[in-house]
Amino acid sequence: MSLTQQLDRFTRWRHERGRRREMRSVQEQLIEVNRLEPEMTALDDAALRARFQGLRPDFADGPPPERLPEAFAIVREAVRRAKGMRPYDVQIMASLVMARGQLAEMATGEGKTLVATLPACVLALAGKGVHVATVNAYLAKRDFELMACIFDYLGLKGAYLPEKAAPELKRAAYAADITYGTGYEFGFDYLRDQLARLGAPQAPLGRGWCESVLGWAPLAAPTPAQRPLAYAVIDEVDSVLIDEAVTPLVISRPIPPGESPEAPIYRQADALALSLLEEHYELDRSKRILALTRAGLEKVYAQKPPLLKEKMRRAWHEYVEHALKAHHLFDRDVHYLVRKDKVEIIDENTGRSFADRKWRSGLHQAVEAKERTEITHETDSDVTISRQRFYKLYPFLCGMSGTVSEEESELLEVYDLRVFPIPRNRPLQRVDLPGRVFGTRKAKHAAIVAEAKKLLASGRPVLIGTRTVQRSEELSALLKADGVAHVLLNARQDGDEAEVVALAGHPGRITIATNMAGRGTDIKLFDGVAEAGGLHVIGEERNESRRIDRQLAGRSGRQGDPGSSQFFLSLEDDLVINSSSPPVAAPEPGELPAHHLRTIETAQILCERKQAEQRAGVMRDDQRMETLKKNL
Repeated sequence: MSLTQQLDRFTRWRHERGRRREMRSVQEQLIEVNRLEPEMTALDDAALRARFQGLRPDFADGPPPERLPEAFAIVREAVRRAKGMRPYDVQIMASLVMARGQLAEMATGEGKTLVATLPACVLALAGKGVHVATVNAYLAKRDFELMACIFDYLGLKGAYLPEKAAPELKRAAYAADITYGTGYEFGFDYLRDQLARLGAPQAPLGRGWCESVLGWAPLAAPTPAQRPLAYAVIDEVDSVLIDEAVTPLVISRPIPPGESPEAPIYRQADALALSLLEEHYELDRSKRILALTRAGLEKVYAQKPPLLKEKMRRAWHEYVEHALKAHHLFDRDVHYLVRKDKVEIIDENTGRSFADRKWRSGLHQAVEAKERTEITHETDSDVTISRQRFYKLYPFLCGMSGTVSEEESELLEVYDLRVFPIPRNRPLQRVDLPGRVFGTRKAKHAAIVAEAKKLLASGRPVLIGTRTVQRSEELSALLKADGVAHVLLNARQDGDEAEVVALAGHPGRITIATNMAGRGTDIKLFDGVAEAGGLHVIGEERNESRRIDRQLAGRSGRQGDPGSSQFFLSLEDDLVINSSSPPVAAPEPGELPAHHLRTIETAQILCERKQAEQRAGVMRDDQRMETLKKNL
């Protein structure tokens, strides 16, 4: 064993030893919370509230470990009185882990909405404001409305952070003890405050002397929406800190109405790109790289049309390269959709579309030229920050998710956060069946339809998860052709996604949804479903991360419910094609032996490594930026 391997082994041993020690401490605190429960139950409402508020001086500089049991014993009793539910011991364990500034891994259906509330109430005792960040606006508003009665009972002020609201409404939300909002909106408001501060007029020379000696009134400074960042509780922490880590938060200048003056240039570049042959460019789909060869450059400039040079932002060949990328690297109903003659980006992590997002540096306009829609103006960024860098600005960070242990080493390195698995309240009964592999996508889809129809006849509900809008609509068309009733949920109709997913536990109901649709919404089993075997989840394709596969399977088997999951795969899946060089050849269209699963597992591991390298690159850029700022 080499010295490096010995050091790695020792580091892992020391880390695991520290985690076991901390978990013992958490378990001891849980025992103390339970011991205090009769004492808190005996207090009347006013006395319980007064005892909670009396803890404020002790929590002013952060949560002291020795006072956490008393604080959580009070909050548990407040939840029981305000909501009529007593938090389980495992929920208290997770809350204690988060109040220590760490991450809790809780399985789907274990009540994470309530769990986020418990440490938020305790951290709010500092009076500095707690931000509870979720993955979308629906969940933020829903969770706040569900938990608001607990805050009121304890004498805390809670608020929901509205998106794109007037500054005074934002300030009011941030003034609350606990503020619920989306992770990205907290970041955008931070950028807006920085932009307002940078845009404020600078005091003229001598102004300070006049204010101090002559008594002049100080110049009015812009009032920020946010208070100084203090505490953040992140729900679905792996989505916010890992999946979206390389997606920067960007505030751009307003886009002028009407078509871009560069529109003819983009259209001419698109027409020329369509005439190019494979010898004119090099393409690597797995790395999403495309560049013109020398022969391609010669052809592009030999056929350069007359252009208005004063309208061009970049060299002519770059417009053509963007057009090639639009055709070869950006797929309709996978990376974007076209709605009302507008190109809307589909977030690959959530499956939702965003009408107000645009790819930068002319890529969005190249896609618009490809789709023959109106070509909009390019965006000019005023200020930007990576999500990694933004969340590291919080002095106290904690969170939870159902699938985060796979990313522990990265979370520890980037955010200094450790992961603590929390036991289930009830044993898991879900059966995860071995995957099935097919030579072609067509054969796989036929098998999925046959399986869904078989389960439908037995009265079991089926949830089919797909990676893309395109695959969800292909399966929907097959079921429709067979006359099978089903519900389709993707970025085209995501307005009521939580309600649609919540009803996926009806007997004999088939729901097709992009994998992340309705994340954070429990699927409850209706009458007779548990006896029939529970919800069955079908994965139409492996995702780029095994963690996301676990999230999909975890939609079944909540709180000890029966259920099952199975993935249907093919050698024509995007994951395999984009990760294989040379591409894997499908031997035959039917079902293949199980050993072909290794091909797909290898492709998934390669993809995970690539994503980790991208996040590491963002971290290095952030570190260089911090070094530059310190040296200025």
